[in-house]
Formats: sequence, C-alpha cells, structure tokens
Amino acid sequence: MKELSLQLLCPSFIPWFVGLGQAWVINRVYTSLEALNLAVAYGFSAITVKTDTGDYALGVVYSVDSSGYRLLEFPEPGNDWIRVTAKVFAVPADKLSKMFKKAVLEPFSERTGDLRRRGATCWGRNRYTCLLSTGLNMEFSLEYLFLAVKCSDNAVKVESLELFDQLVDSLRYPIHALARYIAEVGEETEATLNYLLYRIDKSIIAFISDFIIRGKLVLPKIRDLESLINYVRSHYKWWSK
Repeated sequence: MKELSLQLLCPSFIPWFVGLGQAWVINRVYTSLEALNLAVAYGFSAITVKTDTGDYALGVVYSVDSSGYRLLEFPEPGNDWIRVTAKVFAVPADKLSKMFKKAVLEPFSERTGDLRRRGATCWGRNRYTCLLSTGLNMEFSLEYLFLAVKCSDNAVKVESLELFDQLVDSLRYPIHALARYIAEVGEETEATLNYLLYRIDKSIIAFISDFIIRGKLVLPKIRDLESLINYVRSHYKWWSK
C-alpha cells in the first residue's frame, strides 16, 4: 500500500485542486448563498484511478460555512483506505461507502449514495445543509496520469489541455447545481440566479489564475491571466463575459 500511496501522490493534485477550488469559490460567494438559506456546504471531490490491482477512488472532502472553508483531514488509515496526503485519501472504488461508514465522517457516512452522483443534494426546512459531489465520472489509468500530470517541488504541470478542461468542468458543475437548487427552492428570479452564476464563474477563473500567476499550475500555452481568459473565451461556451 505504501508503494501505491507514492504512485498516487502526484495524481492526488487533481481531486485536491478541484475540491479546494470548490470550497474557495463557495466561500467567496457564501454571503449570497446564505441569503438563499444555505447554512453549510459539504463537498466530495474525487477521480477514479485504474491500476493493475483494481480501481481506486482518489479524493478529498471539505466543508464551507459562515466561519470559512477547510479541507477535512481524513481519519488515520484503515483496512480499506490509505491517506495519500493529510487531506487526500485513496480507497478501492467498490469500498467507498464502506470506508465512509467506518470513518463516521458526517454527513458523508450517512449519504454515501449521493457521493457517486455528480451534482448537489440539499436537506433541511429553513436552512439548508448541502452536499456537493463530483461523483466518480473522471476515470483515468495510472499510466495516463503519469504522462499527463508532472510534479515538482513547487508546481504541478498538466500536460493536456483536455485534462484541464475536465478539471474546470468538474470544479464548476456541482457549484452551479447547488446555486440552481437553492435558488429554485427559494423561488428566486432568473436575474438573481444568473448574477449568482456569473459571480461563481468569475471566482472560478480567479482561483485558477492565482495558481497560474504564482507558478503553481503550469499549462500548455497558458502562461498568464490574459492567455487564460483568451483560452476560456474561445473554448467554453458558458463564458461570455
């Protein structure tokens, strides 16, 4: 298991980056979400890594409330999972639910079925608790990840812009699902929802650009904020700002 943990160390950037991005963006627009009766948001960000010994879910969990956001430190390794880093775990994909139940990490341990579906689920009458999930839709072989993601001491280089597009979509979709759900339940106007989605998208670009500007994320042909915006405008239909 130690060897597997080392093999997954660099690929663990993917769910970590997406989870951190979601938590950061939700925190940035939290006041607007709170006005729509959000109390706390929990999140699950993961990818499926296919190895010679089986498929593994590689992921992180986080929470966001009025006090701020944080990636949750997962409990010590058990028989069914390993800690790749303090915040990233790996578990055989078919034992994901079992792991959360053993770890007793609420609300994840109570809503394991929701973790496999991409989107947002909310409950509560007046103030909502919501669970966001990327699902396990992003599937990669370990060999592909070795080629597509390179790590150094200070930066991660994503060699494929196709993979970068997947990261952006995985980061964005559950937050949009959250905003749409609580806006529709609250019978908000379309203008209110659209403005919230606009703020979310701007925050996503701000999060990514910070990594690029500080040299923490290296992408082909995207070296600064201007080249990032040009890429987003030309490749993503949702960005028209």
